Amino acid sequence: GWDRFEALEKSQQHVQVSDEGRLEPGTRWYTTSQGQTFVVLEATEFLMGAPDSEAGFNEREVLHRQQINRKFAIASTEVTHGQWRAFSLDVAELQWKADNDRLDVEGAVLTDEVPMFGMEWFEAALYCNWLSEREGIPRDQWCYLPNDEGFFRSGMRAKEEFWKLEGYRLPTEAEWEFACRAQSLAARSYGVAESLLPSFAWCPQNADGRLHPVGLLMPNDFGIFDMYGNAAEWCFDEYPESFLEAGELVADEPSVQNVTEKDFRLVRGGSFKDLPERMRSASRVKNLA
Repeated sequence: GWDRFEALEKSQQHVQVSDEGRLEPGTRWYTTSQGQTFVVLEATEFLMGAPDSEAGFNEREVLHRQQINRKFAIASTEVTHGQWRAFSLDVAELQWKADNDRLDVEGAVLTDEVPMFGMEWFEAALYCNWLSEREGIPRDQWCYLPNDEGFFRSGMRAKEEFWKLEGYRLPTEAEWEFACRAQSLAARSYGVAESLLPSFAWCPQNADGRLHPVGLLMPNDFGIFDMYGNAAEWCFDEYPESFLEAGELVADEPSVQNVTEKDFRLVRGGSFKDLPERMRSASRVKNLA
């Protein structure tokens, strides 16, 4: 999923969008002109990672204190093929891919309602800037800068303190896990039992080897769907080479150095093909940008 984060008025119950498209005070969610729904969250400090007793635990999931200390808004569903197509047809450097977005996934024909998958990290970042432009956000509030040749490829980067800007962007890993957990300390937002996964996630037990339309299963307590399974999600952060100490306090201020095609970035949530151990709030996977 791709996310927009911005400073927002103190949230309460319902969304109210003014004629200018701005959020009115007292909102918990809002919709964009593209029809995407965003959930407004106020994130403070939370426990990120997993205890070493959790089934599937690995040494890169050390339980620690994570500070976010800001409001942000995150899409309630993954970006769909239909939403991505509008982007790919509108952006010259992606038009060659427009005819390939209905490829089969293990024999299953894709539809506009299933999540987009298989895009590079760079393409996901470009999508965020495109969405910022479509929503009328000023260019100085967009989160990503192109490389020296003017492309969103190897050598591009995020702006300094991008998390303070209004533009759409990929979630930081900490934001993703905060949104996924929905204040749960268990392995999954609903608890622990793998037997309940098919109620919340398209996974090997129920997916029949294919992607499914977004938003059909149970959401978490924040009202966000498909945080586990279906399609895995890119996060902004680089996959860490160092290890945290248990209980360490960490601020959510990721590096904004240039991103290259040799860098590993974090992927979260697991896909419809992954084993249950990947469908945990703390599970971390890397992939080349």
